[in-house]
Amino acid sequence: MFIEGLRRLEDAMRLPEMLDQTIDYLAENLKKFLRPGDKFMICFDNHEPENIGDLLARAAMKIGVKPVIPEDLRWKTLMHLAFRSRATAISAPPFVVLGLTKLAKHTYTPLYFRNVITVGYRCTNWIIEGIQKGLDCQVWGCYGPGSGPMVGGFTCNKEAVIHLRDDLFDFEIVDNAGNVLPDGESGYVVVTPKSAPELRYHTAECAKMRRTPCACGCRSALLMDMYSGEDVDEYEERLGRELMLWTSVLDCRFRSGRYGLEIELVMIPGEKLPPLPQCGGRAIRNWNPDKDVPFWFRPTWRKADENS
Repeated sequence: MFIEGLRRLEDAMRLPEMLDQTIDYLAENLKKFLRPGDKFMICFDNHEPENIGDLLARAAMKIGVKPVIPEDLRWKTLMHLAFRSRATAISAPPFVVLGLTKLAKHTYTPLYFRNVITVGYRCTNWIIEGIQKGLDCQVWGCYGPGSGPMVGGFTCNKEAVIHLRDDLFDFEIVDNAGNVLPDGESGYVVVTPKSAPELRYHTAECAKMRRTPCACGCRSALLMDMYSGEDVDEYEERLGRELMLWTSVLDCRFRSGRYGLEIELVMIPGEKLPPLPQCGGRAIRNWNPDKDVPFWFRPTWRKADENS
């Protein structure tokens, strides 16, 4: 249901006039921290026209900023490109940025990012804090489901809120029965394009809405206290957080195997291995600079030597 609704919404957002408005919206937000002549690294595994990476690049060029787009997505080449380009901002999946901060420390490679823009569902506080600590930077969030052309808002640097776009969309908070909730109550986020009210999209995200002015002066509606409304495995979520907090863990992922939960870890060589739980299988190996790509960019499970 969610995927089909998102597909219909993204198709509506691909109309030329909608894309132009989204690029203008992104450009206005990028101007808050980027200046003409700056370099902006944009790292996604899909830079096809009309996806978020392409739209960010077009918005950057609109304000005189040079987009830096990697063709090779291995950790090693991402690090080299970030260093050589001296990009002052990056937009990438949160775990990719977090991994780059760990590699920068391990390889004594200076990175120049002063602003990080995450995309999609707002990443959790522990990831933001890890990125800020590693890079001494400001973390922004571009809110929108998926990696397509749907951009519904942008975070604020004054409050922990998302400024919602009111030029293209109407937003509501509803309960499980679909009833609209008053401001301040938590429920599911519903997005409706103003140009196509029949495409009322019930997202899998929960939040509260606020309509009082933000501390920055913005008067658009605000989303706050956002979290995933989908059923998540709390144990896997907690375990992933505990593992990724270790500076020795470059990448990790889980899957349900024949004998239970299986863990795959990519370790930074020479660093301490974190304590691991009993599980159905472990694939633990050192980072291979010539081969390894962030798991976020490679959805298939990669076989590795198992070490208990």
